[in-house]
Amino acid sequence: MRHTLNGKHKIGFIDVSLPKPDLALDPLLAKTWQCINDIVTTWLLNLISKDIRESVIYVGSVALLWQDLEARFSQSNAPQIFKLKKSLMTLSQGSLTVSQYFTKLKIFWKELNTFKPLVACSCGGVNVIQAYLDQEYIMLFLMGLNDNLVNVRSQILLSNPLLPIEKFFSLGL
Repeated sequence: MRHTLNGKHKIGFIDVSLPKPDLALDPLLAKTWQCINDIVTTWLLNLISKDIRESVIYVGSVALLWQDLEARFSQSNAPQIFKLKKSLMTLSQGSLTVSQYFTKLKIFWKELNTFKPLVACSCGGVNVIQAYLDQEYIMLFLMGLNDNLVNVRSQILLSNPLLPIEKFFSLGL
């Protein structure tokens, strides 16, 4: 559901990064916000069972609806996160081609990313964190490469800044 809302540029309604405008300051914007909020609320209500729907149908905003459903039905993701991190830490190229190894690593990494919290920030701090995570991704990839690629690994590690992981393949990996 988060992907759908993000794809429709409506994620701000559930993560509260798009707060309700003040009706007194901008009546048209406030009415437009309420209209879109009602549409997103309807989308969510149509996805849940009738029994659950009846208990949340009168919430004031889609953010409150989302919070209610999340509090009731969210489960601990710790076992799945542990499993994914362990898989990432123990993954190595072995008999796989570099492309197969990269694909496997990418699948684990992307799945792990689905458990990260949504952060709304306009200060640029998210960019610093993302750069760090990108570097971690590159390090995991390099650590799992076979020893016969030590020269390529060294060449990549000496680049400043580190190349994006997708660029590695142009180096003949």
